[in-house]
Amino acid sequence: MGLYWRDNRSSWWWYQRPVETQALLIQAFAEITPDDRQTIGQMQQWLLKQKQTTHWGNDRATTKAIEALMVTPVGTLSGVQASLEPFGAVSASNGLSTADTARRVPTDMIVFGEAMTAEPQGLEGYRTQRWTGTALDTLRSHGNSDIVVRKYDDGIAWGSVYYQFTDDMDRIPSSDMGIKISRRYEVESEDLKVGDKIKVRIDIQCDRTMEYLELIDGRPSCVEPLSTRAGWRWNDGLSYYIVVGNTDTRCYIDRLEKGKYWFEYEVYVTNPGQFLTGPVTMQCMYAPEFRATAPAETLVVQP
Repeated sequence: MGLYWRDNRSSWWWYQRPVETQALLIQAFAEITPDDRQTIGQMQQWLLKQKQTTHWGNDRATTKAIEALMVTPVGTLSGVQASLEPFGAVSASNGLSTADTARRVPTDMIVFGEAMTAEPQGLEGYRTQRWTGTALDTLRSHGNSDIVVRKYDDGIAWGSVYYQFTDDMDRIPSSDMGIKISRRYEVESEDLKVGDKIKVRIDIQCDRTMEYLELIDGRPSCVEPLSTRAGWRWNDGLSYYIVVGNTDTRCYIDRLEKGKYWFEYEVYVTNPGQFLTGPVTMQCMYAPEFRATAPAETLVVQP
């Protein structure tokens, strides 16, 4: 994640501007200790990665961030590894350029033994490729499930791989990438009966600041929410907009600081039998690789 200051957080005060503050610190380090390329590079890495799950805020913040990334040479950043998680690429003469100008593509990805053939788009070199239908069958027939990322220059970049498929709800496993969620049902007694009240609690943990998140909690068909009113809620540092649908409850979060949070709502039991709940999913809407899933569960209601 790079080097940052714990208390450098945004808030209501005019001077609480983490992006501008980090940019000023980068310029100060570059002037006072210009030979400490590793520290300066790690500070630039944090600044650049803020653009991955959040926005820089305003024109001034964006300008200062770009200045801090462009002015100072960025050295090789340690600890960046290629994997299914966001991987490394970009930089050398500054934080945004690529060193190996002889190479048309500074980063290669080989998926299941087949290299990407898509051409880079725009100055940032964004590439995307999709395999569906017979092309996907051919890809899977290679018998090689490895994904290899090759990087030819210094600095950082990120990307992701998605495998999209359908399956039964009870077979969806738990997963986490930057976000962790868990759900539990707090009941009055172990033997659920029609008319009982259930408190649904969802715990959230994120390892970085994120913006514009959507959380979807699938409800079993044996319960109905106590309140169907949509609106803003505040709970223990968490601000969210809740929408109650026919089959799920959705929460929209503008900003989520690094840390742990929770929210809860109540439902009441309406039907006896055995019912499967839907899974819980949470995703950063503009950085969809940051996603978490909590598996479905079974609720048994006594007749």
